Amino acid sequence: MANLQQQIDKEIFGGLIPTLGNERVFSFWDLLMVCSGLGIATWCYVQGGFLGYYLNLKEIFFNSLFGITLGCAVVFLPVFISTRFGIDLAVFMRAVFGYRGVVVFIVATFFLTFGFEAINCQMFGSAMTKLAAAGGVVLPGWASPVLGVVCAAIGWWIALHGPEAVKKANWFMVPCLLAVALLIIILVFKDHSISDLMAIEPQSAGQYGGKLTTYMIATEWNIAFAISWINAIGSLPKLAKTERGSYWAFVLGAGAVMALFIFVGALTGLVMAEQTGTISTDPTEWLVTLGGPFLGTLSLVMIGMANVSTQSVILYVISLSTKVANPKWDYKKLVTFWSVYCSLLVVWGGIWKYYGTFISVVGVASGPILGLVLVDFFLLRKQMVSLYSLFKLRQNFSYEYTGGFNIAAIVSLFIGILCFVAVYNPIAYAVRSPLFYFTTATGLATLTSGLSYYILGQIAPVRHYILKDRGDKLAYVRRDSGTISPGVGTKA
Repeated sequence: MANLQQQIDKEIFGGLIPTLGNERVFSFWDLLMVCSGLGIATWCYVQGGFLGYYLNLKEIFFNSLFGITLGCAVVFLPVFISTRFGIDLAVFMRAVFGYRGVVVFIVATFFLTFGFEAINCQMFGSAMTKLAAAGGVVLPGWASPVLGVVCAAIGWWIALHGPEAVKKANWFMVPCLLAVALLIIILVFKDHSISDLMAIEPQSAGQYGGKLTTYMIATEWNIAFAISWINAIGSLPKLAKTERGSYWAFVLGAGAVMALFIFVGALTGLVMAEQTGTISTDPTEWLVTLGGPFLGTLSLVMIGMANVSTQSVILYVISLSTKVANPKWDYKKLVTFWSVYCSLLVVWGGIWKYYGTFISVVGVASGPILGLVLVDFFLLRKQMVSLYSLFKLRQNFSYEYTGGFNIAAIVSLFIGILCFVAVYNPIAYAVRSPLFYFTTATGLATLTSGLSYYILGQIAPVRHYILKDRGDKLAYVRRDSGTISPGVGTKA
C-alpha cells in the first residue's frame, strides 16, 4: 500500500493526474510566497532597468505599477481553470488547440520562457564574480557564464525534489529578495528626495520617434512581460487549496509585487545613470556602486541564493507542463532537459543582449494564446469542459478536432500574430500603425485572436466543431488507486 501511495504521489506531483482537495499542499500564504518569489526575481530588475533607459520617474510609476498590476489581473484568470479541476493549465489547453496542437504551440512558448531563466542564471554568475572581486579574487571573463550554469544545476537539484522542496526554498528566498529591495530603496532615498528623482531625465528619452512613441513602446514591453506569465501558470494552481486564494496569490505575488519591483529597478537604473553616467540593467552593479563594500557584498550573497530558488520554481512548473506533450515522459528527465537548455542560453548570452526584441517576441507568442484560452473557457464553453476528453478516457476524444489540431483556434492565433506585426516591428522598435498607440502590439494580438475565435464560434458548424465535448460527461472521480472512474456530469 505504501508503494502504491508513493506511486500516486509521484504521478500527482511529477505527472498529470488531477489533484483532489486533500492532496493540495499550498495554502494562500504558501502560494503567495511562491508567486512572490517569481514576481520579485532579479529579471524584474532587468525589466525595470530597461525602462529606466527611456522613461522618467512619473512615467515609470504609471507604466509599471498600474499597467502591469491591472494586466496581471486579466492574465491570471486561467488560474481558476487549473485550481478548479486540479489540472495543469497545459492539460486544459488540449481543449483549445487539440491534442497535437497544444504540443506545438505550448512547448514552443516554453522554449521562449526559458529566456527569463537564462537572465536569472546570468545574474547569479554576475553576482558571484563581483562577490569574488570583493574578496580580492578577480575571475576571468568566462567565469560568469560558468557560474550561471552552476545556478541552473543547483536549481535542477531542488526541482527534482518536488513541490515541498520548492515551497521551502521560496520561504527562504523571498525574504532575501525583499531585504535586497528594501536596501536598494534605502540607498536611493538616502541621497535623493522625491523632487530630485522626479527631475532626473532618462538618457534615452524620446529615442524612438519622440516621447509618446517611446512611452508606448515601453508600455508594449511591460504588457508583453505581464502576458508572458500565461506560460508560467502551469501546475502551481492545481496544488492550491481554494480558487480564490489561488487567484489572488498570483495577482498579488506575480502581479502587484512584481510591478513594485520593476518600479524599484527602474528607479535605481535612473539614479545610477544620473550618478555615474552609465546605464545598467544589472542590479549587482547597482548594489556595489550604491551600497559600498559591506552592504554590496551582503546583497550579492542574497541575490545569489534567491536566484537559485527562482530557478527551481520555473523548472518545476514548466517540466510538469511539458508532460502534456507525452505523459510518459519522466519528470526528472524533463527537469534535466530544460536545465541543459537554459545552460546553453546562459553560455550564449544573447537574451540579455537583445532583451527588447526578446520581450516583444514573447509577447507575440503569448498574447494570442491568452486571448484564446479566455474566450474558449469563459465565453464559448461557459466554464464547462470534458475531463474525459482531456485525458482521452472511456473512448472520449472530443479534442481530436482535425488531425489533433483545432483549426479555428489556429486561424485565430495567426490573425493575432499578423495584427501584431502589422502595427509594430519588434526588431527595429518601429511603430507601423497609429493603432499601436491605443492598444500596443501585444494587446492588439490578444484582443484580435480572442475576438476572431469568438466570432468563428458563433458560426453554427464551427461552434459544433469546437463544442463536440457537449456530449461527454463533464466530471470524473479519481479513486484511491490512482485510476479514473466514471463521474457525474457537472458544471464547473
